[in-house]
Amino acid sequence: PDLQKMLNDIYAHKGEISYVIVYNVSRISRNLESFSKDIGYRMAGCGATLLSTLEAINDKPEGRLMLNIALSVHQYDNDVKAQTVRDNMTLLAKQGWWMSQPPLGLKLKHILIDGITTKDGKKKYHNTLEIDHTDNIGEDIRFLLNRFSEGDINIADLLRLAQKMGVKSRNGKLIKFTTLNNILLQSAYAGYNSSPKLLNGESAKLKDFDGIISL
Repeated sequence: PDLQKMLNDIYAHKGEISYVIVYNVSRISRNLESFSKDIGYRMAGCGATLLSTLEAINDKPEGRLMLNIALSVHQYDNDVKAQTVRDNMTLLAKQGWWMSQPPLGLKLKHILIDGITTKDGKKKYHNTLEIDHTDNIGEDIRFLLNRFSEGDINIADLLRLAQKMGVKSRNGKLIKFTTLNNILLQSAYAGYNSSPKLLNGESAKLKDFDGIISL
C-alpha cells in the first residue's frame, strides 16, 4: 500500500520529484519483470530516477545495467529462499504435519516438539488437526460427509440439506456449492494430507489425528 501511495504521489507531482532513494533495490522490488512493468516505467514517465545507497544505480547506461543486475540478484535470492521454504514445508507434510489453514469443521492442534526451540529460544510446535466443536460445525460436517457416502444423494441435494441445517462457512454465511464441493474432496477429514502443492499427488497420514470419517 505504501509503495502505491508513493507512486501516486509521484504522479500527482509529476515533474517535481527527481529521485526515489532506497537503501538497496530489494527494498522496492525483488522481481525484474515486476519492477519494469509496475514501478520503473511509472517513475520514469514522471521524471523520477531510482537511486540506491548501496548500489551504483542512476539514469546513465552503466547505472541502468547495475539496476538490472541488482534486481536479478535479489530475485535469485528470493527464489532460492522460497524454494527452501517449500522444500521444508514438503518435508514436514510428508512427516504428517499440517501446513496450511484447516478445512471447515477442523482446527489446528499444536504439538510440542521436545528438545527443539526456535531461533529466539521459544518452544517449537508443529501442527496437526482436530475436530472443531464451535457451533457444532465439526459434527455437522461429519454428518454431511457420512450422508453423502451413502450414495443416494447428489451434491445439490446435499447442499440444500446443509443450508437447511444452518451450516455456515467461515465468513458466517450459509455454505455455498463451491465450499461443499471442496469439503467432499478434502482427504483431511479421513486423517490424511494430500496437498497437491506440497505432496504432488501423494498422501501422508496426519500425526495424532485419525479423522472424523473413515477412509
